[in-house]
Amino acid sequence: MNIVHQALSAFDLNGNFLWRKGIILGFNHLDMGLVGSAKTKRIYALTNSGDVTCINLNSGNTLWTKEISSIYKTTAINHEGMVDIGIRPVSFEMIFDEKVGLIVAHMIWDGENPETVKYLNSKFMVFNPDGSIEHQKKKIDENRHLKIYPSKRGFKLVNDKEVNVYEK
Repeated sequence: MNIVHQALSAFDLNGNFLWRKGIILGFNHLDMGLVGSAKTKRIYALTNSGDVTCINLNSGNTLWTKEISSIYKTTAINHEGMVDIGIRPVSFEMIFDEKVGLIVAHMIWDGENPETVKYLNSKFMVFNPDGSIEHQKKKIDENRHLKIYPSKRGFKLVNDKEVNVYEK
């Protein structure tokens, strides 16, 4: 994972500077890090340390932070010939215009080819705007692909074996 040291800046619709906040975002092969909601005036950041942080869009103040390692615990996994990468975020998206969906899983790979990445014991979580966790779903099976696909009426959870549709 490459660590990108950045300052998150906000501007109003006229281009006037509002605020700046130092934050370390964790960018990986999934290109996730920031999502936002115009409805709730909040930005959600997935940081390098594995936290989900909610920031007030108007003020730049941190409203809450959740440590993923305190919500999802796992032990080292011995998979023949595979490197144990540990707990990693897999997908991070805005859903229902005001909530954040996050998939975390235990990641393993062969150490050379990115196509061999596998996700074990995945967990899907939905964060409400206040930071409470509305929904959690744990899957014990092994997957090579896990993704949240937002839509206007809801979202889809897609893995190797199934597509689950959630709508309002």
